[in-house]
Amino acid sequence: GEAALHVGLDPAAETILLLGLSEALKHSGYNTAVVEYTSRALGRPGVPDASRAHLLAIQAHGLLYVGDIDGADRAGQEAATIGETSKEHAATVFGMVARSVAARARGRIDQAIGHAREAVRIAEHSRGEARQRHPRLWLARGLVAADRFTEADAVYATGQREADQLGTAWSQPLWHYYRAELRMAAGRLDDAEAEAEAGGRGPGGPEAWRVAAPVRAPLGRGAGGRGPVAAARRGPC
Repeated sequence: GEAALHVGLDPAAETILLLGLSEALKHSGYNTAVVEYTSRALGRPGVPDASRAHLLAIQAHGLLYVGDIDGADRAGQEAATIGETSKEHAATVFGMVARSVAARARGRIDQAIGHAREAVRIAEHSRGEARQRHPRLWLARGLVAADRFTEADAVYATGQREADQLGTAWSQPLWHYYRAELRMAAGRLDDAEAEAEAGGRGPGGPEAWRVAAPVRAPLGRGAGGRGPVAAARRGPC
């Protein structure tokens, strides 16, 4: 609890603890708690810019899942700005991804593509941890929303090759789930079903049901609630 966080911890250590806790909560799907803990950490005096950038990026994604699109966009923008000046490129990329999702939620598809493309550019330039955020996942989703299916498919293929090279297991089911969305949008229901099933079988499949929550509902509606396709699309990211 709140009191426990203060016992024997200086502000810097407490910030690191809250940052790690927020990241863990995000991966577990506890988005209300993500917003709470990142807000608590950001309210501490003297939070270093590097930590602030990461906290804001995580908070932006938590806000997306609780439906605060405007708040998510603001947090993502601040994360990207602070991340750029403090050379925390992974935070910049993650903040830009949140801005892309927020723009897509508002129907601003060109803006969504622009934010995601910039995130890809930064990740490619900086490499390291920023690449492991896999912004191509969200660039392709913007392209799907613009009905640019061939281009989106090529982006997914490039991104998945990179994920295979980097060994980022957390992303593996998402390539299938988001490709299921692409196949669904293109009217290829059987292919969409196959992609969703592949996502559920892979490493981290059950966890990705939560991560891919923003995809699942529209696909389920379009498929009339059929099997894994119905599970491939529910939520904002």
